[in-house]
Amino acid sequence: MKKTFAILLLACLALCSCKKDEEAPLAYVNFSINPDSPAYSGLNTVGGYEYLTGGYCGVVVFRISWTDFVAYERGCPIHNSTGVEVDPDNSVIMECPECHSQFIYTDGTPIQGPARSPLRQYNAVYSGGMLHVYN
Repeated sequence: MKKTFAILLLACLALCSCKKDEEAPLAYVNFSINPDSPAYSGLNTVGGYEYLTGGYCGVVVFRISWTDFVAYERGCPIHNSTGVEVDPDNSVIMECPECHSQFIYTDGTPIQGPARSPLRQYNAVYSGGMLHVYN
């Protein structure tokens, strides 16, 4: 009986100590911006980015080319309350300041740290000089 209890207790502790890798909670996102305007100067060049309001912890938008953009939820799959930040020394990497998981900006894939799930990606459609970000 004691042996069974000890095994059950160890299994429970092992399961409770692991953080579950999840996506950030789904939040409604639907906005349009002019990425070439001075208000979004970070998006005025290819390779640039901007943090925007919306989503669960905010949205980060990258300009991949003059006509292509990607947008991600800033909520880390491990720490949903923490917004990932773009590495100022390497703007193709986003990092969670809490667990130090790193994600590549082209598709949100984790490349380092405990996160195994990618960042939640939003639709980003550029047409007529306007960028529409939505889910």
